[in-house]
Amino acid sequence: MVVSYKDLQNLAGYTFLVNELDTVINDINEEKFVREKVNEELLKTYKGGEFLESDIIEFTDVPIITPNGDILIEKMNFEVRYHLHN
Repeated sequence: MVVSYKDLQNLAGYTFLVNELDTVINDINEEKFVREKVNEELLKTYKGGEFLESDIIEFTDVPIITPNGDILIEKMNFEVRYHLHN
């Protein structure tokens, strides 16, 4: 019974996604689909930074922004280090 319930949940999720895709395709065919424009002015405020040659790639207080200008994360910090193993 538990396995069947999980399968039904998965099927419902896939059905929802297929329905969403069908709705978008119909909207495109009827020329109703409007894609949001990229907010160029907002994106310009986040360009720039300092570039230094190093074995480390470091990002400090970097926002994560969608192509349309939606801010997903305001400030993110991380670094990537490169190490050679001999």
